[in-house]
Amino acid sequence: MKTLNHVFLIIFIGLLVFSCEPIKGPETPVATLPNVTTATPSAVTSTGATLGGNVTNDGNASVTDRGVVYATTQTPTTANTKVAADSGIGAFSSNIAGLTAGTTYYVRAYAINSQGTAYGTQETFTCSVALSLPTVSTTPAASITSSGATLGGNVTADGNAAISEKGVVYATTANPTTSNTKVVVGTGGTGSYSTTVTGLTAGTTYYVRAYATNSAGTGYGSEVNFTTTTYSYTVAVSSNPLLGGTTTGGGSFNSGTSVTVNAVANAGYTFTNWTQNGTVVSSTASYTFSISGNRTLAANFTTSTGDLKVTDADGNIYSTVTIGTQVWFAENLKTTKFKDGTDIPLGPIDNTAWNALSTPGYCWYDFDATVKSTYGALYNWYTVNTAKLCPTGWHVPSDTEWTILTTFLGGESIAGGKLKETGFTHWPSPNTGATNETGFTAVPGGQRYGPATFSNIGHYGNWWTATETLVTNASGRYMYYNSSSVVSYSYGKQGGFSVRCVRD
Repeated sequence: MKTLNHVFLIIFIGLLVFSCEPIKGPETPVATLPNVTTATPSAVTSTGATLGGNVTNDGNASVTDRGVVYATTQTPTTANTKVAADSGIGAFSSNIAGLTAGTTYYVRAYAINSQGTAYGTQETFTCSVALSLPTVSTTPAASITSSGATLGGNVTADGNAAISEKGVVYATTANPTTSNTKVVVGTGGTGSYSTTVTGLTAGTTYYVRAYATNSAGTGYGSEVNFTTTTYSYTVAVSSNPLLGGTTTGGGSFNSGTSVTVNAVANAGYTFTNWTQNGTVVSSTASYTFSISGNRTLAANFTTSTGDLKVTDADGNIYSTVTIGTQVWFAENLKTTKFKDGTDIPLGPIDNTAWNALSTPGYCWYDFDATVKSTYGALYNWYTVNTAKLCPTGWHVPSDTEWTILTTFLGGESIAGGKLKETGFTHWPSPNTGATNETGFTAVPGGQRYGPATFSNIGHYGNWWTATETLVTNASGRYMYYNSSSVVSYSYGKQGGFSVRCVRD
């Protein structure tokens, strides 16, 4: 019995030993990447947008950083542009600026915990295109008349919006706008355009700007201006009289203007009549008329005592012509002798030798003396500089005297026409502007100059002046077949050119 009790005691003690092991609690959750979604971009402008996302689960670890990443390429990461919002879970957003208009961006939300970086799905958005005023330039006015002109412009950029209207605005004051006179030409995109405006006032200055309108507003081109023409008349004279009075050589006037012209005959000439567009309108030297349209007046004279004639040392006889206060030869000089009777050396045939001359010399064009009666001789400037080339009482004109001539005739740009022989006998077509209303009868005698020996007979007339411009050069004038101008020029002194004499 005692033994049995011992057995039970041992079993009890063993049970007490095994019953002392601890009881286990619940296991700690395993940490993972966060869960994050990307919000749809909103408030998109040309340079910005609102971007964001939502951390829906922190992955059993604190979210220490969250925000958005974006780029112009797909699948952006934190290595691209990263905009941090804050930390933790929940929704978040950021306003993004500094983006480029018209550019597509790719964006993803991100969240970072101890396990790494998680990204939401990719969203895309495109920044809107920035609008601006159209860019437009103004075309200079063309085809100007007394009552109209052609105006226009060129739209070079539409400002990223459709052109709803384009045209021109004009006024008699500077900086016109669409509140002034507006002429709509059309709509559409870029490119040039033009329109003809009418109903303008003669002799008036108008200011013009092209314009173009889009949804951003109206853009203007730079301002140009033009002046409408006035009624005009041109005065021509026959033979070689003076023309005086309130105007000389023609003018431009507004309609209704009263104009007086006076025909003053030189010694040896008697005034005959005024003609208008070929019809006799007055036999009185002083003629007053009202401008009512374009017209051409001609003061006509008859010779009463004969032309003044001049003879050179060679026996050549020259006609003369009075233009303003000057009396000129009406032919090119053709003498082979100085006025003291000494011979002018005939220049060498060899062109190199001619160009090397520093002493007087003359020649006939292409060594053909038959040109003498029509074109005269060609002289180098050393001959001119002797001061004894022209007959007694006459001299080679200075640069200033040529300028007095062309100024009297209305300026160099038109004087050539008034000096050139008419028709196509010696000048070729078109013999631009030729009226020979002065009686000067300029002919194209050509030249001997430069590496080529002779050139331009029948096309150009070249005349020396007595004025030196450089040690090696002197001034001259030339006229040509397709222009009404007299052109000032500086030539090398070895050149062979024509000469006209003017009275002392």
